Amino acid sequence: MKNFLTKISCCVLIVLSLSFYSCSDNPVFQKSVTIDSARFSYSDKYFFTSLFFSKVYFADTNNFFYLDWNRLYHYKENSITFNPLPEIPNHSYDIINGNNNQELIIAGSKLKNNIIYPTLFKRINMILEEIPIKDTNSNFIHNIDYINGKYYLSTKNRVLWVYDMNELKEIGYSDTNFAYSYVFDDGLGNYYMFGLKEFYNPEETHGYATAKIYKILNNNLELVFDQNYPGLNDGGEGVLYPSKVGNEILATDRKSVYKFTGTNYIKILDLPQQYMYSSSLHKLITGNNSSDFMIRGINKQNNRNTIYHWNGTKWSKENTTFLFINSIELVNNIYMISYDNVTLLGVGKLLRNTP
Repeated sequence: MKNFLTKISCCVLIVLSLSFYSCSDNPVFQKSVTIDSARFSYSDKYFFTSLFFSKVYFADTNNFFYLDWNRLYHYKENSITFNPLPEIPNHSYDIINGNNNQELIIAGSKLKNNIIYPTLFKRINMILEEIPIKDTNSNFIHNIDYINGKYYLSTKNRVLWVYDMNELKEIGYSDTNFAYSYVFDDGLGNYYMFGLKEFYNPEETHGYATAKIYKILNNNLELVFDQNYPGLNDGGEGVLYPSKVGNEILATDRKSVYKFTGTNYIKILDLPQQYMYSSSLHKLITGNNSSDFMIRGINKQNNRNTIYHWNGTKWSKENTTFLFINSIELVNNIYMISYDNVTLLGVGKLLRNTP
């Protein structure tokens, strides 16, 4: 239910590439945009699914989980098993994350009186237990982000939940109607929540968006970035979606890579001219630092989903696929990729070639 709506909303969000924003430019950091051949070796596996499967949680490079309808699938060392989950009327299991293959968190959504309410479960040593979650804001959970022993559950309206496997704490704020939200950190002890709002005028062809970043301070959220993006333009820059890359926070639009300073963005790098936005917005950039990372997007030359690598000097094109790229995760220094195409799930690996 909500997982299917999320896929549709992600396709809508790709349209939000907008024509300007108040980020500072620093041309000193701009680099060459020539492209090398692949520096990584690629391999993959494919699995048939229903329409309602989730993004993949990678416990390690040969051990991952995903949800499909009322089943939890577990792939480990070339074999796959599944466990049925409790069937709840008008309910779907939507999001999964974890700390290892014995500790998983699952979020869902339940429709009651035409209102969607969140549900939450933990799975320890294969035992599933529901976590009571009180909600009065007609919420659903956008993302579960695991950072330093805690799970951050970002939502649509007025609340960020933090769960440490014992207690579910609530951090309230006044904003409502986030179309998308998630939590990230800079590796230096600073935690942030990103939220995107969408606004549409039925009498105009252009939409509007507002991107906000809150710094998480104990039990409060402090607004540190608030930017409006009026007017859509397919060829222009758009909303910046921040990602943790080592001990830095990087973000991208259609033309450049930026570094988040804690209150604003500084441009550090030009993208290949063939690059275009990805329609999956969370964690567009993954890597070790601003001189060693992967970025996913769409190649404008063939309209295929493509992964590029930056090594501090040049870009390289690493992989191109007709499948939708859901995520790239750096696991034990190997890039793990999940793809999908309606009822086909692909999981790939990018291993750095030895010089």
